[in-house]
This record gives sequence, C-alpha cells and structure tokens, in this order.
Amino acid sequence: MTKLLSSLCLALALLLLAGRAQAIALPPGATDVVPNTLSGGGGTGIMAQELPFAVGGLAFAVSQRLRTESITPSAPPRQYELGVDIANRPGSAGAITSLTISGLANALDLDVSYNNFAFGNRNPSTASRSADGDRVTFTFSGSDELDPGDSTRDLRLRFDAAVAPKVVGVVRSVNGIAVPVDVVFDQPGQVPGGVTPAWLSATIGGDDGYVTYDRFVVASDAPIGRVRWEGFYAPGASLPPNTTSWEVEILSGEFAPDSTLAAWTLPADEVSETFIGTASFGGTVDVYRFDATLPTSFAPTPGTPYWLMVRSFAPTTSPGFHWSVGLGDDDESVQDEIAVQRFFRDGDRAFTLFVPEPAGSLGAGVAAAVLAALARRRATR
Repeated sequence: MTKLLSSLCLALALLLLAGRAQAIALPPGATDVVPNTLSGGGGTGIMAQELPFAVGGLAFAVSQRLRTESITPSAPPRQYELGVDIANRPGSAGAITSLTISGLANALDLDVSYNNFAFGNRNPSTASRSADGDRVTFTFSGSDELDPGDSTRDLRLRFDAAVAPKVVGVVRSVNGIAVPVDVVFDQPGQVPGGVTPAWLSATIGGDDGYVTYDRFVVASDAPIGRVRWEGFYAPGASLPPNTTSWEVEILSGEFAPDSTLAAWTLPADEVSETFIGTASFGGTVDVYRFDATLPTSFAPTPGTPYWLMVRSFAPTTSPGFHWSVGLGDDDESVQDEIAVQRFFRDGDRAFTLFVPEPAGSLGAGVAAAVLAALARRRATR
C-alpha cells in the first residue's frame, strides 16, 4: 500500500510538473491563464530587435525575437517561436497593465507561455486572442503590474505557419492606448561608453577607400523614410566631420550584401550633425550622431534580411568616417576594400531606421537648409 501511494504521489507530481511545463493553446476568441514553461527556446533566428516607445507619458522598450525550428523544412507548415517582451523604463509615468501585438491572423495552433528563468520580474496574468486571430493581448494585474523599472519574463508565442509570417510581433497598444510606429529598427550606439570595434566607411571616389554594411531584419511593414547613424573621424583626435556628401543604400542578401535595392546620395548640408560625446580610438575622438531624411521611402518586407550601407565622400579618407559599434543581434558587419577584397568584421553598427516624417513637417537637414536660405534672403534685402 505504501509503495502504491508513493507511486501515485510520484505520478501526480510528474503530471503537475508536465502541466507547468506546457504552454496553453490560444485559438481565436479564447482567453486563458498564461503558464510557465520550463523548456528553453531554440531554433534558427530570423529577427531580433529592441524598439523604444513613448506613449501617454509611459516610456518603455519592446524586444522582439522570431525563430523557426527549421530553416529548410521538408514540408510546410513550419513551426515558429515569437518572443515579445516589454520593459517599463525607470522614470516612466506609471504602470503597464496590458500589451497587445498583432500580425498573427495566419498563425496556426498558436500557444502562449512565459519562462521565469529568463530576465525580468513580472509574469502575465492572462492572454486573450481576438476573434479574427490577428491580435494577442497579455494582461498584467495585481502584483504583476509592470511598474517603472519592471520587465517581463520571456513571453513566448509558438505557432505553425505555411509560409514565413509577413507581419508578426507588431506592438499595437499598451494599456489600451494605440502605439504609433515611429522606429522601424534600432541598434543603439554605446556612447557614453565605447565605439569599438569601429570600421572605416569613407572614400574619395573611384576605387579609393572602404565601405561598411550591416544586416537588419524588421518586424513591421512600416516604410523607412529617415536614417540615423553614429561615428567619428580618425586617425587623429577630436576631428570635425570632413564629409562633402553621404551615400546611403539598402541592399538584399541573406548572408552578405548582394544587390542594391535603393540608394540615395545626400549633400552634407542636408544631413544634421549632433555632437554626442567623446570616446577612445587611438586618442580621444569626438563622436557624432547623423540624421538624414531620405528623398524617397523604402518599404521592407518583414522577416527578410537587408543590409544598410552608409558611406562618406570626402577629400581624404585620412581622417575618414568610422562607423561606431551598435548593440545588435548577430555581432557581425561586412566591410569592402573597394575593388580589392571583402572582410567580415566584428560588431554590429550603430543606426536607427524611422518611418517618414509626418506630412507637412521638415526633416532636420531640410529645415536647416530652409533657414539658411531665409537668412541669405534677409541679408540680401
């Protein structure tokens, strides 16, 4: 009898453990309590990024990670895992009680869970899926509300899909307030802090110089209309920019830059320069943030690898523009010595991609040019 009871207790314990380890199915129209899963995420990474937001006085960041169990499955559907986590910034205006994401209408057999062995200190209470299947809302109640400084514990959505998701993990609302898409992709620089590894991306034209690229994958289908990047001029200390014009390109290519999809050449006076601090690179260098409004926008396909290239044209490449390191996902860039050879370089680059300026507004570089023209007209009068 004692052995039988022991066996029953062991079986019950295993069942409870198995129950805790399983995610909960969430078909369209369903609401359920979100369980903790003990298993680790795996698979091949497709997209990873962290985007900053500010809505209704709240300042927060959302990280997004999309993986697939097999990059070359024998047959569809393929299984995906989407991680969407939110961190309420210290100093934010209040608590976060709900997070809604969309782009899941074609997700089959979707289930949700969280992992309390991962970073963060708050668990979702419930998850609900809209009747059309497109949106999933996580709620955080009671002691699990996300106060300023709190973050979630590895929220996971697993699902099958016949084809790679076109739009997935797009934040739609926080606390029921609509979240406008502003930042499409972000790899923040490390100033104050470091700029290395930094790579030269400058030429005087022709075959003289270097050009550097970095890979990115977006989650949203929002268009790209503005670009920001960070860097400095070396060798030499505290050198001001000597760029006469910039070339910005977006290229295709899964593992390396291949074909150019869009290209813009921007006069230096249409790109704003902002001094953001100093760093060490063979001496103390002045680091700048550069902001450009593109003459035309580019519409990326979510889940598709692209490459951004930023190159300085100047009378000399010594000193030349060096693109600073950014906090990215794959920790790798590509640099070409023009018409000579290609290098795979350590570190991601510091850049941010934004949606186009709202209608009726002027980009920083264009606004500066307009003000300069007005000043010249006044001087002439």
